[in-house]
Amino acid sequence: MVGEPIPKRLFRGYSSTGKINPKTELFDIDLVKQDLLNHFHTSKGERVMRPEFGSLIWDLLFEPFDSATKDAIIADVESVIAFEPRVELTTLDVIEFEHGIRLNVGLFYTPLNVSGDLSIEFDRRNRTSGSSDIIESF
Repeated sequence: MVGEPIPKRLFRGYSSTGKINPKTELFDIDLVKQDLLNHFHTSKGERVMRPEFGSLIWDLLFEPFDSATKDAIIADVESVIAFEPRVELTTLDVIEFEHGIRLNVGLFYTPLNVSGDLSIEFDRRNRTSGSSDIIESF
């Protein structure tokens, strides 16, 4: 309602991915970012009983970077973002670099009415580890 304070934490979750210290609890924007990364790191069809969950980007990473591949990546990113009800896609740039693909994604975090940018790199050299770098500004 109008004039009511926004709760400090809307969403709560856990992650052990990439954590050095034992703290695994995530909240709000950090949780959404981790959920998006989990979605991008899962190959489509990999999750049991959820064949629609996941991304095609790792499969497209070794394809020639032409307009068809770029269009497929854009469609895949739009699908992943649409799967996450807490954010809306505002901008998307797909950029090829020497060893992979970088996504510069503009997001609108709907529960807190906050916009931010997310940059995810898919590096061909790190495919076996399934890693990508995430650079965010919220």
